[in-house]
Amino acid sequence: MNVFNRSIVSMRRCLPKTVILFFLSFILGIVISGAISVGSALTNMEVNLRQTMRPIVSFQPDLGAMDYYYRTYGVWPLNPTLTPDTIRQIATLPSVNQVNYSVFAYTETARLQGTHQIAEDETFSTIRLNGTSEIMPIFMSEDVIELIEGRVFTDGELSLFGHEVHPVIVSQEMAEIYHLSVDSQVEFEMSIFSPVLDAGGDVSVDFSPENLFASETFIFEIIGIFEPVIVSSSTIGMDWFSLKLEEELLRTVFTTNITAEVIQGFQSENYALAFEEQLEINGLDSEDFPWHRTTKEVSVGCMATAIIELSDVNDIEAFKDDVQPLLPELMEVEDLENSFDNIYSAMTQLQEITSWILTASIGFSLLIFSLLIVLFLRDRRTEVGIYLALGEKKIKIIFQILFEVFFPTIVGITLALFAGNVMSGIASRHILRTELASAHHVGANTLHFDPNSLSGLGLRQEVPHDEVLELFNISMNMEVVTSFYIVSLVVIIISTTIPMLYIIKSNPKKVLTSF
Repeated sequence: MNVFNRSIVSMRRCLPKTVILFFLSFILGIVISGAISVGSALTNMEVNLRQTMRPIVSFQPDLGAMDYYYRTYGVWPLNPTLTPDTIRQIATLPSVNQVNYSVFAYTETARLQGTHQIAEDETFSTIRLNGTSEIMPIFMSEDVIELIEGRVFTDGELSLFGHEVHPVIVSQEMAEIYHLSVDSQVEFEMSIFSPVLDAGGDVSVDFSPENLFASETFIFEIIGIFEPVIVSSSTIGMDWFSLKLEEELLRTVFTTNITAEVIQGFQSENYALAFEEQLEINGLDSEDFPWHRTTKEVSVGCMATAIIELSDVNDIEAFKDDVQPLLPELMEVEDLENSFDNIYSAMTQLQEITSWILTASIGFSLLIFSLLIVLFLRDRRTEVGIYLALGEKKIKIIFQILFEVFFPTIVGITLALFAGNVMSGIASRHILRTELASAHHVGANTLHFDPNSLSGLGLRQEVPHDEVLELFNISMNMEVVTSFYIVSLVVIIISTTIPMLYIIKSNPKKVLTSF
């Protein structure tokens, strides 16, 4: 009787043991199959999620690098800023499809003259001037604000230098407070006061008339009035973010980049001159005031922010490599991947659970199968001894036992492959849904609003939970099947062959007398 026939007879004679092997491999196989299926689904989900991301990027200070600078030198560095010239260089990169850039300025000492009242609302104590390179500000083209009266900019206004009247679009609330209307003109007075410097590095401002360093009046013409379109997200925690964005928009005055450059240039250059004058008067060093720019530092150009649309989302990594030499130090590329932080957090939690289950199931499988095979061999020590005594080759005995183990286990793990795939889909979707809700709840307390970031520009991208769960697709693909069989077969081979090593090292007499 050959090895194959002996295996069939042995399995029939020891049917309970065969059934135990089958059910054991089936149960453990379900766990391993489920863990592998979930891991593969998470990997594919990350790829699919990234494909849904809009191919737009912006630029922001590298907070990690700035923190390292502070820990190394003991002072915070100046915030790195882009200039229009740098943005125009970036626009020539091959992966760039469209560029929208804005020159911006905050005017803390601005006064609107000729209006019926001065706003006492703290929201308008600082006005943000936001330039645009397009006839329609990006906030409007992205439906973050809507024009309720008037018009947008013209191509001539975007390119006209030296015009005395500057076109602007203001919020409805600002228009109501200052009694502004479309086609009305208002004088915008920019006053620069000399800073009061302290030897300890502190800076304050004295707004008394005798401390006035420079002043210039700009004439604004109201060409449009807008209203924020803030839709409260169903996602927990975004109400706070929407509030911050709306507050920023209410005090934003949209104008052309040319106007913003003129006003920002007047503000930064005169403040730098006043700062250097006070340094000389007080015999101080500019290094003691790292957050304040000198005339040399402001001469590099106006501060700007840019939104770059790439040809394809897959170009983002290549764009980051190409653009890095053009960026100032301590600045990095920002994309919309941060919008998915809560989703990635939920995915990470599920991945950790899956990895732990897979590792534990493989370990338990090795242990249980090894012990089970040892027990089976102890019961068959006489049979093994007789085979050896009759001159049967040890390799054939090993093949026989391997076949007796492999046949029921292969059937068991094959059925487990399908069962584990279905069961893991149900369980993992429930876990992912719970983790998504939990991640958003935690994220609600850690949101940071930066008006110059993609989020601050209203370009935060959200994916509803239902769409996230649709992207989480557990399927029976070739990668899952191959990985499952490789892991399962390795476990079976290791747990089976190790206990049978004694057959190779033993002689018939020893096997028959002891085990």
